[in-house]
Amino acid sequence: MVNKELIKIIDVDKEKCVNCHVCINACPVKYCNDGSGESVTVNKNLCIACGHCLSACTHDARYYFDDFDLFMSDLKKGEKIALIVAPSVAANFPGKFLQLNGWFKSIGVDVIFDVSFGAELTVPSYINHIKKNNPQTVIAQPCAAIVTYIEIFKPELISFLAPADSPMLHTIKMIKTFYEAYKNHKIAVISPCLAKKREFEETGLGEYNVSYKSIDKYLKNNNISLNKFDKVDYDNPPAERAVLFSSPGGLLQTAERWIPEIRNKTRKIEGIHTIYDYLDNLPRMILERKSPLLVDCLNCEKGCNGGPLTLAKDKPVDEIEYYISKRNEDMRQYYSNLSSKENKENVKLIEEEINKYWKEGLYDREYENLSENFNLDTPNPYELQEIYRKMHKYTEADIYNCSSCGYGRCDKMAFAIFNGLNRPENCHFYLSSEGEIAHRETEESQKHLQNILNTMIEGFLQIDNKVRLVDVNPALKQLLKIDSFEGKTLYDFLNEDNKKILSQQIALRSQNKNSTYELMLTASDGNEVYCIVNATPLFDKQGEKSGSFAILTDITDRRKAEIELQNSRDELERRVIERTQELSEMVEELKVSNDVIETYNLELENLSIVASKTYNGVLIMDHAGILEWYNHGYTNMFGYSYDEYLINKGKSFTTILTDHSASEALVKCTSTKQTLIFESPCPTKNRSFIWAQITLTPILDDAGDITKLVAICSDISELKAAEEEIHVQNEEITAQRDSIEERARELTEALDQLQKSQEKLIESEKMVALGQLISGVAHEINTPLGAIRSSVGNISNTLQQILTKLPDFFRMITETEKNDFFMLLEKSIENKPALTSKEERTHKRKLVHILEENNISTPDEFADTLVDMCIYEDITPFFELLKSKESIQILQMAYKLSGLLRSSQTINTAADRASKIVFALKNFAHYDNSGEMIKSDIINGIETILTLYYNQLKHGVTVVRNYEEIPMILCYPDELNQVWTNLIHNALQAMENKGTLTIDVYIKNDNLIVSFTDSGKGIPPEIQNKIFNPFFTTKPQGEGSGLGLDIVRRIVEKHKGTISFNSEPGKTTFTTIMSVN
Repeated sequence: MVNKELIKIIDVDKEKCVNCHVCINACPVKYCNDGSGESVTVNKNLCIACGHCLSACTHDARYYFDDFDLFMSDLKKGEKIALIVAPSVAANFPGKFLQLNGWFKSIGVDVIFDVSFGAELTVPSYINHIKKNNPQTVIAQPCAAIVTYIEIFKPELISFLAPADSPMLHTIKMIKTFYEAYKNHKIAVISPCLAKKREFEETGLGEYNVSYKSIDKYLKNNNISLNKFDKVDYDNPPAERAVLFSSPGGLLQTAERWIPEIRNKTRKIEGIHTIYDYLDNLPRMILERKSPLLVDCLNCEKGCNGGPLTLAKDKPVDEIEYYISKRNEDMRQYYSNLSSKENKENVKLIEEEINKYWKEGLYDREYENLSENFNLDTPNPYELQEIYRKMHKYTEADIYNCSSCGYGRCDKMAFAIFNGLNRPENCHFYLSSEGEIAHRETEESQKHLQNILNTMIEGFLQIDNKVRLVDVNPALKQLLKIDSFEGKTLYDFLNEDNKKILSQQIALRSQNKNSTYELMLTASDGNEVYCIVNATPLFDKQGEKSGSFAILTDITDRRKAEIELQNSRDELERRVIERTQELSEMVEELKVSNDVIETYNLELENLSIVASKTYNGVLIMDHAGILEWYNHGYTNMFGYSYDEYLINKGKSFTTILTDHSASEALVKCTSTKQTLIFESPCPTKNRSFIWAQITLTPILDDAGDITKLVAICSDISELKAAEEEIHVQNEEITAQRDSIEERARELTEALDQLQKSQEKLIESEKMVALGQLISGVAHEINTPLGAIRSSVGNISNTLQQILTKLPDFFRMITETEKNDFFMLLEKSIENKPALTSKEERTHKRKLVHILEENNISTPDEFADTLVDMCIYEDITPFFELLKSKESIQILQMAYKLSGLLRSSQTINTAADRASKIVFALKNFAHYDNSGEMIKSDIINGIETILTLYYNQLKHGVTVVRNYEEIPMILCYPDELNQVWTNLIHNALQAMENKGTLTIDVYIKNDNLIVSFTDSGKGIPPEIQNKIFNPFFTTKPQGEGSGLGLDIVRRIVEKHKGTISFNSEPGKTTFTTIMSVN
């Protein structure tokens, strides 16, 4: 097995390909086509070159590679070229195939061989294999497409392929072996088949594959007529019945010459709709020993005579086979005459010729196993279900094998998607479900988003670029004590300082920055509300800022607690400073003089009195921190009586205050000789603790040594509790902030998903509108096509009759009658409106009356013919003509010719109409996803939509166009076309396709104004305030998404415009206003 690069035979013009998948539907292989992109491309390593897709593609998007140009170029350069011609030439150049040889010889071809004789050599190769090897089954291999199919897709059948060359290769090897003069010539093959190029590539024989089509095109382009060339016979011995080889069963008929009973052991089968299914089942038939001895098979339904490169493929089978059978009769007659002449049997004569050129082993063929080229993976059941889900197929009922994809079955389409050869969007069911799914996803996204907003304890708001409140949730309404925010901006709830803060923050949003900041709002009752604000910018599809949203967390209680705590701290610090200052002053006084000890003791006594009266605790210790004295404030602070605490006298400061902070403070104070303030947990009598702020001050003597230590203790337990509460609140706020940021992320994702769903829904809505138009458009295209077909039929049926009679007709009539005849023709083809049946009857009665008054015979017949020719006004100039003896023949001839001319006019009109419709449909279906505004003709866009709606308009709707001349407008034209489509569609439904639709387009005050007025029943007052709401519809379930006008509003607002309406019974007007700048 090898993975081999094969030569490219068929390619795709991506500009012409519309990804319709008709080529995949036509292809017997399917998976050589890649439909995963915007166009269907061809994998050359899986393509068998059957050519069926070329005929199926109606867009001329597929083309083949032909060696004609190279062949002609090399011929002009003087290359020695031998030509071999396939037997199907007789059906493609009927009666002129020998003159084609004459043309080839005239342009420099040295020698021409008939592949029919190569076919005569092929059959003995088959017979030799059957008799020598006794195979169970032999698959004929003249068809290169079938050989390639087996090599790639059915390698288990390779051993059953006839181990012999095709007729073309037999012919080439015959030339190389038995024609010494031509063995080094390049070989050009005049061929009906694309796939033969693969055969030449694999075997290394044959340089040019030249198609009948390219030859015919060259002859016509250069005005070359084969009639000018002599008939030139082939340069090899003539074939007998093998000239039938190009027809289905030709191999079988030739083989019957040697094995008459082989017909009963042969399966003749051809055509892509049959042969490949047959080959897929053949391995099983071989295993069950139910297979025939010989499989005579061809890819093309009409055999090689109607191959993809032939001129005869569209001709009736009988016409094709007529020319092949005629040649067969000619060749049999040739050998019959030769038999009489040489007194030998026909069979003997042909066998003698064959034996001259057949040699065992010369024409043997081996094949390559190319199954590695088909290296695609098969999805397991789980993977298959995953692919079905991507195709929106969730139940067995969804897998209904509509075959629109081209693969025939849903599982085959899923196989292609699994291997990257297609995409779910190309599934008909996917497309039909996409609108419904987009609708459901949008609705679910909105419900999910609304549920988040409604259940949040935090406030939520959305503002636009003008800071107007677009949306708020219930929590924010409760926070600000207000029911309606309509018409309000966020500034309305802020004082001047906070307005400045908000303006700074909004500037950050324009830079695509998130931020968290504090803001004070004023509720409707006048209370101040402090909030932590987590804000995120919002951008539209074009990346322009459209506003922002924010989550607000109420921190009013925490903010008030912080303010109160700060006030308490400030008050405590002030009091401590005052007391410390007082004590410091007292201590300074103690140091004034050692001589006034009495004064010192008195002052100390006074200090003790002061200390005993204060609520703060006071301790006096020696220089080492041993307790000497304490006041009542200290013992009260810790729950002791004054006497109960006497046991602690003489104990160390660090023993009384057990916390390590007391030891550290004592060491630091005695070492630095400076006052130290610290906080410490202190034990109480009931074995609990209180928090105290302690100011430890050293008392120094004149030498600067510490003589005493004074500690002033303040109870700060409540302050500590408040700090702890604030700490807990801060942790809660941090957790809330994390939660808020997570909510913000969820909201951002939800909004992003909602935006994507809405964008998908807009495109889906366009596809829905297109679907609604298709039936009408199809009717409008079929109508002119029907007119064209009818007119072409009239022309083809009438023209031949007239052409044969016209010369005799003009010899029969006089010069005066000729002048009257041409005047009659000129009058009949004047552009006049079509008459109704009633008008025709009226004009005929008038003409009969006029003709009778003027004594003209057969007035009824003449009146019928004249009215049918659209001549019913002033027939006076034709009285003499109508009275002549040849009047009936002249009138009939004029009638037929005028009919031809009118048919031509009908074809022109119909073709022009179809062209306009197709152009309009192409414009509508186009979608510009560049995201950039372009200048566009608004009126042209409206007219495109009206063209597509012509089928709905023509039978009962009058369209009044009031268009002013307006310049090209910078806009998103595809999206505006969606606006016009929705508004026109709604108007037609409102009028039930009967009434007047008035369209006004004009410029006023630098604004483009477009309005649509219908004469329908109007919009009921009770629903007028809801019609722009998403999902609101008055149509039955399944008929409308309720998104049409919502999408219209969004698109208009995207253009910085507005849409409004006025409605009353009999007149409803929708008006869009957009800036022309």
